[in-house]
Amino acid sequence: MDKSTYKHLFRGAAWTIGMRWVMRFIGFINVIILARILTPEDFGLVALAMIVAGFAESFTEAGAQQLLIRTRDITRVDKDTAWTVHVCQGLLVAAIVAISAHWAAVAFDDPRIEPIAYVLAVAALILGFRNIGLTLARRDLDFALDFRITVVTRLTTFVATLALVLWLRSYWALVYGQVIGALLSVLFSYVMHPYRPRICFVKIEQYLRFSTAIIPMRIADYATKKVPILVVNSFGGVTQVGLYNVARDLASTMTSEIAVPLSRGLFPGFARLSNEPARLADAFRNVLGASASVFLPLGVGLALVSGDLVPLLLGDQWIPSAPFVFWLALFSCVAAINKLMTTQILIVSGHERRSAILAWVRLVCLSAAVWLGAQVNGAEGVAMACTLFALAFLPVCATVLSRSIPLSVYRIATVLIRPALACAGMALMLVLVREYLPANPFVRLGVEVVLGALSYVVVLFGSWQLVGRPQGLEKLVFMRLAKAGV
Repeated sequence: MDKSTYKHLFRGAAWTIGMRWVMRFIGFINVIILARILTPEDFGLVALAMIVAGFAESFTEAGAQQLLIRTRDITRVDKDTAWTVHVCQGLLVAAIVAISAHWAAVAFDDPRIEPIAYVLAVAALILGFRNIGLTLARRDLDFALDFRITVVTRLTTFVATLALVLWLRSYWALVYGQVIGALLSVLFSYVMHPYRPRICFVKIEQYLRFSTAIIPMRIADYATKKVPILVVNSFGGVTQVGLYNVARDLASTMTSEIAVPLSRGLFPGFARLSNEPARLADAFRNVLGASASVFLPLGVGLALVSGDLVPLLLGDQWIPSAPFVFWLALFSCVAAINKLMTTQILIVSGHERRSAILAWVRLVCLSAAVWLGAQVNGAEGVAMACTLFALAFLPVCATVLSRSIPLSVYRIATVLIRPALACAGMALMLVLVREYLPANPFVRLGVEVVLGALSYVVVLFGSWQLVGRPQGLEKLVFMRLAKAGV
């Protein structure tokens, strides 16, 4: 692959990962602060109400932005049609959420959900009018603008929500924060990008055809995320939902929450290689290997220190969520790799229907797994089942990918095995030294992090040396260090 292609791919990845890290850091601080003011029940209540809005959005997600990026030559008609589709989606989501608000409250047996859903409907309506210029910036590989708009919106929303929490000290602060975030997102999208869209239905049929594959995939993806929460609610109630939801947010901060924006940032670069399958496969394999080298140690490392981390960050009232964090951190790092292999790469290669089918297979199998897990061990069994399912589904994702682009399962496995072995070495090190660690929780956590990181790096680079220094993240780091004279 030529250097220009690598430059575009890694620049897009770097900007989106950087953006997501900043976003997750802001969200991380937000959760830490809010968890000490609000209760698990508050978080659980809002999480249940958000399920209603999320399902409505997944039922109407037409994939207009992806189609606009994938289309090679676009005109103003394409841009305005894509924006019009997005506006219609916002109107439809708002209507569905408002209509279903009462029934959601009945289904969850909590009347407080109905007024929350009405407010979330307003937020969805506002978001529908966001400027399509942000998608155009991504299409033109202007990731810096996307970074600025997204981070500024998130930061200002965080400040406003925190102020509301300190004032109201109830779950309503989280709900009103959604509306404020929607308003700020729309405002900044027009202030920071010059494009001014207009209503246009000229190419609406083309977008509707594309949506027939995208909408089923979005529904299945969203349902896959929310089925475990619904099962937890049926077994443990709203407080357990709050514990599980915050644990999931914490556990996925550095892994699966990065995988989605990573795919988003890589999509324009991959789209430019869509007519060159061999180069596309080579580029994706390098991205997958680098991603696994980051996601796996972060997820496994977080799981290993979860018992010390949770009370330090969230406070003693959240200690019951530590087992959730352990299992969901493991789940998140494996799910992130599965996500990379089965979403944007399949769409850009023209296999969006295959991605949709796989998403529904994942939903059905995960639903059965978490139900069985809950029967065995309640809410913790749900988290455990998620992890075991993700591991079992990994070879399925690799097989589907190998049949979609010229990349064999063996070549996929070779870029995953070294990070997995290095994670095993890290886990072994922490298990062996745990009884000798200091009692002070801050010092103990710091030592665990340092020892875990060192053991991972040693095993990763040692195994890389043994197999002949192949192409990958290790070689890139090695060359950078050599160039710097280290």
